[in-house]
Parts: sequence; structure tokens; C-alpha cells
Amino acid sequence: MARLFLPVLHTTHALLIAQMAWQFSCASSQCTDEICPEEGESAQSLLQMRKHDLAKTELGSEYDKCTQMSLNSAESQILYAWTTDATRPYNVRPTNRLFQLCQEAIESIPTSINSVSLIKGDDLVSWDESQSLALGIKGSYGAFRASADGKVGSSSSGTTKKQHRKHNNWWAKKKVHWTSTNLHKFLTQEAKDALTNGHPEDIVRNYGEFYATEVLVGGLLSVDYELEYQSSKSTFSVDANFNAEYGMSGFSIQGSASGSKKTSRMSDGTSVTEEWSSYGGDSSIWAKLKTDLSNKAEIQQEWAQSLNDATMMPSKMQLSPIWFLAGNYDKRNEIKNFLQNKWKMKPGPVQVLRYAQGHIKSTMDACTLVNQKNGCWNLNDLGNGCNQMDDRCLKDGPRCNTGDIILPPGIKVETYLLYWGSNWDNACHADGWYIKHDQSFSTAGWHQTLKKPCAYKFSISDPQNYACR
Repeated sequence: MARLFLPVLHTTHALLIAQMAWQFSCASSQCTDEICPEEGESAQSLLQMRKHDLAKTELGSEYDKCTQMSLNSAESQILYAWTTDATRPYNVRPTNRLFQLCQEAIESIPTSINSVSLIKGDDLVSWDESQSLALGIKGSYGAFRASADGKVGSSSSGTTKKQHRKHNNWWAKKKVHWTSTNLHKFLTQEAKDALTNGHPEDIVRNYGEFYATEVLVGGLLSVDYELEYQSSKSTFSVDANFNAEYGMSGFSIQGSASGSKKTSRMSDGTSVTEEWSSYGGDSSIWAKLKTDLSNKAEIQQEWAQSLNDATMMPSKMQLSPIWFLAGNYDKRNEIKNFLQNKWKMKPGPVQVLRYAQGHIKSTMDACTLVNQKNGCWNLNDLGNGCNQMDDRCLKDGPRCNTGDIILPPGIKVETYLLYWGSNWDNACHADGWYIKHDQSFSTAGWHQTLKKPCAYKFSISDPQNYACR
């Protein structure tokens, strides 16, 4: 396969490439792609940075020969580190440059591929697994849970569930990938120093969590769906109805403008909120899509033809955790441990309901319940979170009057029954007939307490994915 490069990347060539990409990407009011400025950053300063970044050469001590090559701005994203960003189609964006632009290690080849990457989750764990799979990350580390927080799982009432779906319809005109297996030696000197001697927190802040092993460039149509349905429905039936009514690609953007949201209902009553956006090529072409989708194939073809070196964007990428670039195993483990602890989620609130009057309840932070009082809370303690009847909301005079309990993901609870003469200050230790262990729950959602507990013992049920810090 022929490599696409020039023997030397002259400064003027780099300036031209960067300027062409900049003029295209910022000509539209939808300035949301990777090479547009962040809020508060001037276009001129970003353009100047990219000009300098593409033109400079940095040679490390481990590799004293680096023949530079020519890449357009979209292809050059393989040189950058990546970090999580819930506003992007794959929930990641490039940050700072990691690698030298060396033809000895990089190959760019023409290709013609179009496909759909589906990212779907009914809870934070399944969302993270699906997202990791879409990016080729071997292992689900929890990095993407935050991007679906509030968009998946059971509602606070427990009567409905949410599912988030992201259909990335992508077209690739070029594939850029590494031909070397030893990427550490192609790092810029600055990145090499950081990954050898830097503190993990500084590495992640300056670079991010991942690097790209492959980048496909072309165009991307991203369609987001948020589904809300009754908890009694199975995920299987909801998925089947969605695929029947919206199609496997989730291609149902007619009648709405890019970036706007519209809400409709499926035949089974499921609420569907939809939002779409396109990246690369001439985005205005999608405005000609007919409501009945009868010209869908023609619009796709016309849009694909508008993709060229000046208008292409990253359409799909393969990523790996940044710790694999560290110079030694001790440093790798240090960065890995830091990131895995960072990616653990904090559990949400716990709700304990009054018997037969669920609108009267105590709502408290789960980590407060886990970290304080050795995790053991009686009804007098839980009364601090009551929304009505002050701290007596869970009692009927001296009697315990609790109903059900609603748990967030990651929390386990054990219930205790307290009888006359029991020690309320030691309420989570079974003591003959005075204090009895009753039920245990460790899954998220609404749980029925068969009797009226007087005390609760809270702990983390899934320490691999959740933590209270």
C-alpha cells in the first residue's frame, strides 16, 4: 500500500493545510468539531497554535531520525491525546499533541467504508461497556459512565426507566494508523518526559486518558435518542419496538434542525427524545432530506461526495488507555490506578419512604450514609432528610412507620427490626429478639420492605465501579 507523504513537511505547506481546515470548520454556525476554538478562545490564536504545531519537529534521544510526512488536519488527530467529553459524538475529543509526525511510524491510506456504531445503555455500566467497544478499548474501565449520568437507569420514582442510544453513522475516506509497535520512542520530548516522570494527575490534566491507535477520517452523522419507558417493560421489547419504528441505524432526523430536540412516542408508549448533528462535508445537504426519507440514499451519496481533504473530520477512532505509553511498568501501574480510581462513580441519593404515604420520605446522600455512623442509621437519624413532618416522618409516635426504599446503583442496604427494649444506638447488631436482621438489597431501584424496619446498614455493593471519597 502506498504511503501518502512528502519527504519534508514545509512550514508553508502546514500553514496551508491548517488554514484550509480552519476556514471550512468555522465558516458554519455549527462550530462544534475538533479544530474549532473553545468558548473564550480566539480563532486567530488557535490557528496560530495549529500552524506551529504541525510545522515543528521534535526529536527524542531514543530515535534520532524522523522523516516528516504530510497529513491534513483531520488525519493529524492520530498525533494527539484524547479525553472524555460528553458533548462529542463518541464522547471523546483530542487535547494536546503526543507524537512526532514521522513517516517511519504512520501510514495513511485511501479507503471507502460506511457503517454505524451503536452506543447503547440502560444503566451506567452497560453504557460504559458499549462506549468502550465502539472505540476499540480492550477492557471497560468506567471512563464513560459520567457521559450518561442522568440519561440511563431508573427514575427517582422507580416507575420508569431511561435508555440512551447514540447512532453514529460514519463514512471514511482515509484510514490513518501506526505501523510501529513501539510508540514510546515517537513521543514528543515533552510528552515523553511527562509520561516518564510526571505525576498522574498532571498527565491526565494536560493530555487526557487515551491515545489513538487508528483514526478514520471522512464524515459523521450522529443521532442521539433518550428513551423513557415503564419499568414493567423489558429492555428486549423496548429495543425491538425501537428497531421496528426507527430502524437499526436510528436514522430518523426528518422534520428537525441539527442540534434541536424533538420528542415523540412509540406505539408502546415509550417517550423518545431525538437530537442529531453532522460533522465533515457540507452539512447543509441534510436539510434537503424529505420527511418520508424517500431520498435518503441520494442525500447520503451527495454528502459523501462533499468530503475532501479540506472538509473531512475524524469519523471513527480506535483508542487505548494512555498508561500504555509510559516508559516502565511501575509508571504504567501508577497512572492506571490513578485513572481507575478517578473513573469510579459516586452513588446518588437514597430515599426511605413513609409507610402507605410514599410522598413523605427521607432523602439523603448515599455516601453520607456509608461514611458516617459506621453505615448504621436508625429512624431518628434518617429523620434529618425528611421532606415533611420534620424528623418524625418515618415514625408514628414511638413506633417505626417505614415503607419501601429506593436505592441508587452501587449501594447495598440491610434492614433491621428493633423491638421494645433494644439499643437504638447499636441498631445494626443482631441481639437476641431485641434486634433482628431482616432483609438485604443490593440492586438499584424500588424495593419493598415486608415489615417496618427501624434501622438500616448502608455499604458499597460494587467497589469496582463505585466509591465514596
